[in-house]
Amino acid sequence: MHLCDFFIECAQIEQKIEQNRQFLIQLPTFHPYKAFIELQDGNNKITTTSLSSYLKSQGLLCTEQECSIFIQKPFKYVDFLRTILPTDQTLRKVISIQEPKQQLSPETQLALARHLNQQIDLMNSLKTSKNVFFEGTIQDVQKYFKDNLAYISDKELEQISRLLDQQGEGIISTSQFIKKKNEEYDFTFSTPKQVKNNLQSMTTQKKKEQKLTYNGRSNKKPIQDLNNRDDNYLSIESPLIPLVALMRREIKLNSLKKRLLSQKTFNFLDAFKALDQNSNGYITMQDYDKFLDQQQGSSKYLFQQKKELQFSDFLNLMMLNENIQISNKLFIDKPIEEIFSNQTLQLFKEYLELLQTPPPKLNGSKDLFKLIDSVTRDNYISSTDLQQYLYMNGLRYTASEVSLLINRYDHNRDGKLCFFEFQDL
Repeated sequence: MHLCDFFIECAQIEQKIEQNRQFLIQLPTFHPYKAFIELQDGNNKITTTSLSSYLKSQGLLCTEQECSIFIQKPFKYVDFLRTILPTDQTLRKVISIQEPKQQLSPETQLALARHLNQQIDLMNSLKTSKNVFFEGTIQDVQKYFKDNLAYISDKELEQISRLLDQQGEGIISTSQFIKKKNEEYDFTFSTPKQVKNNLQSMTTQKKKEQKLTYNGRSNKKPIQDLNNRDDNYLSIESPLIPLVALMRREIKLNSLKKRLLSQKTFNFLDAFKALDQNSNGYITMQDYDKFLDQQQGSSKYLFQQKKELQFSDFLNLMMLNENIQISNKLFIDKPIEEIFSNQTLQLFKEYLELLQTPPPKLNGSKDLFKLIDSVTRDNYISSTDLQQYLYMNGLRYTASEVSLLINRYDHNRDGKLCFFEFQDL
């Protein structure tokens, strides 16, 4: 398991643990101090021995060695609060000088035991025989992902910090998840002040071998090189093939549009006049094909809804879902070749040719819609949902790139896709 894979797994596990915390804190008879009293060893500290004994008393078998991944050193009450309270709870809300009179009910004690047992099981599942070592701050984690061109959200960073910095000291360490500490590390990272002795003894050749490049999350597709989008780029499983093709189309359209609008000689009025071959105030499919000097009917995709494109339709075609301000300008009675530069005319034709190409159909099902809507889970697909879905399948796109596809099919312009808009893909 690579270091980036490990961190993402940590975030996913912490999300599950947080859901259990939210459930536990809402139980009527639950109080953190009473829970601490049940778990402590008689010296106001929770140890691996006392924790294992409590779980056994609730019918859950968990060895002291398994508990040690959760408790590296004995927990005081404050340490326990950092672990048991949900993220939105503050210590001040629950710390009380007076001991609560109400005891934990048997049902609450069982729920507490199950929560702790599941957290221990999940943390032990992170152990890997291919060791990864990291020791640094959460800023170091963020920088590491950035250096390796890997995406990680702020929410995931918070989850990683919560799971790996239980003492609240600001240091993220993965040492407790190394299965066999006498093995050599397959990957190492530490800040300069925290370099371990075993790293200092490594040979230069060994260090070179350990300079790995991150290629994706564990059990996920490797991240593709989006800078080299050749034909082999689409050699991935369905339904990603049409989805990636749609992304490529929107990115290329956006790139051409930016280059075209940056041309000093380009303006929409002269562009519309050039396409309006008969000067009748609208563009037909025959006008479009004649301007591009192509076979009649090649642009039929653009004229499925309307047989004639007025100037407003042309603007919407060129700049979908964007506000355009047209300055007052008189038509110049000259051929377009004398108005636009050669580069401007070439870019304009290239843009029109790409627009007339029918986009691939995703034919998205309800199951795929729910799968992509995995982040917000609000029955809409946002840019965040789509970006995360692509990333989980080894495809890294920026937020602005993903927004291009969302905006293309966002008919009501609310910044997200409902299921009916999604079906248009």
